[in-house]
Amino acid sequence: MMNPFASKAALAVYLVGYLLMGSASPSSDRVASKLAQLKEVRSDHPELALQLIDDFITNTDLRTEEKGDLYYEQGTIYLSDLYEKRKALLSLYLALQQYRSVRNAAKQYRVLRLLGHTYNELNRHDYAIDYYKEIFSLPIEDEVQLLYTKYNIARSFRLNEQYDTAIAIQKDLVTVFKEKNRMIDLIDSHLELGANYFGLNQYENAQNSYLAVEQLLPNLTRDGTRYKSKVLGSLGFINLKKQKYQKAREYFVNATPLMLKENDAFILLRHYNHLGLLEMAEGNEEAAIGNFEKAIAFDPSQTDLKEVTNAFGELIEVYENKGKIGQALLYSRQLNDITLPMIELSKKLETLHNQYIAETAQYQIEQYELRQALSRSKERNVWIGALLIIAATFSVGLYFWYKSRFDNDGELISILTKKGGRI
Repeated sequence: MMNPFASKAALAVYLVGYLLMGSASPSSDRVASKLAQLKEVRSDHPELALQLIDDFITNTDLRTEEKGDLYYEQGTIYLSDLYEKRKALLSLYLALQQYRSVRNAAKQYRVLRLLGHTYNELNRHDYAIDYYKEIFSLPIEDEVQLLYTKYNIARSFRLNEQYDTAIAIQKDLVTVFKEKNRMIDLIDSHLELGANYFGLNQYENAQNSYLAVEQLLPNLTRDGTRYKSKVLGSLGFINLKKQKYQKAREYFVNATPLMLKENDAFILLRHYNHLGLLEMAEGNEEAAIGNFEKAIAFDPSQTDLKEVTNAFGELIEVYENKGKIGQALLYSRQLNDITLPMIELSKKLETLHNQYIAETAQYQIEQYELRQALSRSKERNVWIGALLIIAATFSVGLYFWYKSRFDNDGELISILTKKGGRI
């Protein structure tokens, strides 16, 4: 086994070398080099990777876009490796500021998309919508990127319980994806339509959307198991809501092995909650408790906080009804331990988002003024061009008028020059 002191010494040597190397190379080359090194370090030592970024930003003369690249990398480390979403959002916001100032649309798109996704994970879907909408103000011509943005906005509206708005967008997307034969995207939009109809308690429409997905599954060359499990789970939940418990159980039983095979924490968490609700509906309290306990075992920072809190709520209610107040209080304290930090986080996110809104408004004003200045410049250039054409036309006309008036060039020259003078 490696000596821990030797390991720390090696990291220290790595850090010193990281900060000192490449001083003679151009800044952009050094940034590319550091980003490549960070990919090697971050999986095992994310804290070291963050320290390297901080030191590099502080001690190196960087261009604006290069700072943006490092802030973006910092944000993804906080997000993917340490699950510190607030710090991730702050780093990503700093990256967005840098990319805005140099008007790099491609990198703004990348950051805005990740910001929207992260805010959705934090259940601030109204904020997510703002970030996704800004993408449409960028000079992006990639149709696929714009379609995905439209899909993400619709999904955010659904998560924000604005179902009618989401349905209108997803219906348009279904038409486009069908025309372009984008099978995965078409299935995703049908699934979203089903979830929206479910939110409106339109269970038949929801069921039809999921059955449409089932008909498309044979066309898939990948992800078939994952989508099959989603469809079965959703159809099971619809039948649970329709109080068709036996049919719901059949769907859930068929979905479970597929979900376990896929091992998607978000899907499994929701599935255990649905199984718990089914057991409760059929009076099987102990079985219900077992499923809800499986649900609360998931880390809410890495999955769906709303589903985890729902599971806690069900457990508290079950134990209160059983008269086991002590157990109910225990789960209440655990739930508070999860939700109170999220309340504080929500306040901090509100401050950060308000700053974003203010700066975005100013940025849009600047962009509008720039477009107006360019428009005026083009208009001015058109007038100048028109005047030059008129002047040139007049000169040519004048020349030929003189040409036609006099018989030969000698006479023309003698008229145009003074006697005894030179041309």
